[in-house]
Amino acid sequence: ALSDLRDRLDFGLEDGRFGLFQTTSKQILDLKECPQLSPSLAEWFSEFRKHLPPVNKASIRLRVSPEGTRGIWLDLANLEAKDLLDESTWLQSWPKNTLIEMGQRRKRVDRTTARPHLKDPELFPWFETHWKDQTVPLFGVIGGFTQPSLLTNRFITSWIQERVLKINPKKILEFGSGQGNLSFPALSGGAKLVACENESLALQGFKQSLESFAEKGFDLRSQVQFEEGDFLRRPSEALEGSDFLLVNPARSGLGHFLDSLGKAKNLKNILSMSCHPETFAEDSAKMAAEQFQIQEILILDQFPQTKHYEILSLWNRSA
Repeated sequence: ALSDLRDRLDFGLEDGRFGLFQTTSKQILDLKECPQLSPSLAEWFSEFRKHLPPVNKASIRLRVSPEGTRGIWLDLANLEAKDLLDESTWLQSWPKNTLIEMGQRRKRVDRTTARPHLKDPELFPWFETHWKDQTVPLFGVIGGFTQPSLLTNRFITSWIQERVLKINPKKILEFGSGQGNLSFPALSGGAKLVACENESLALQGFKQSLESFAEKGFDLRSQVQFEEGDFLRRPSEALEGSDFLLVNPARSGLGHFLDSLGKAKNLKNILSMSCHPETFAEDSAKMAAEQFQIQEILILDQFPQTKHYEILSLWNRSA
């Protein structure tokens, strides 16, 4: 289906092969095409394949923003990164409106000088979410986390917004807010929201998205409070004062974050999003042990031809 198509590509490059690791070996299977890509990303992938970077090994992400901007993130060894910058020909061969990042710190490659050099990460609206009937550009880096598909994400955010509006919570605690993808639809009902996130770049993107949205006449900044830190080890104190919990954890699940559920007497609803069924099952057992009952569950095949899928679920505690 069209909604399954990806707007973000993550491939490996090794010894001239560009594709995915084979299940039967540690070698990369060279892929000439990928039918899971959106039309704009498929065109970008085809052009990129004809002009691969002159490195031995790298992880590469390609993106196309909702407005059509193209991006490259190269995660590679420091020595290979230095060689690319020193040689400069490959980096300078791309149009100036193609944005390039390098390394785990997602530094932007500045190509305005003869020899390209690395700058601090710069945020750009690579993705989008929704608040009521408004589209919200989400600022982040090419190498940052987003959902893979813009169309599927539209369905996800609409699903969340409908349930939040129906329940009408007063205070939402969100674990794993990232750039605010689920936060904006959760704010559609006017609740206060405490956004917990471990990655500082993601929180910077969330704040910039709020600022940009305010400039368009939709000022939600007073509704959001930010908490940065590893909340798997130290559950937020805001959990006890919230009546709605919104979670979208990494594959490792929620872990000790749920240990304080018994103390959170005001908490009546949990909306959970998970792409890892094993840890979702573990977290579900903890929620059920605290008298939460599942009201709805929805499975989305966001990752065709793999064992992974997205799980959306809504839980209620009436007592």
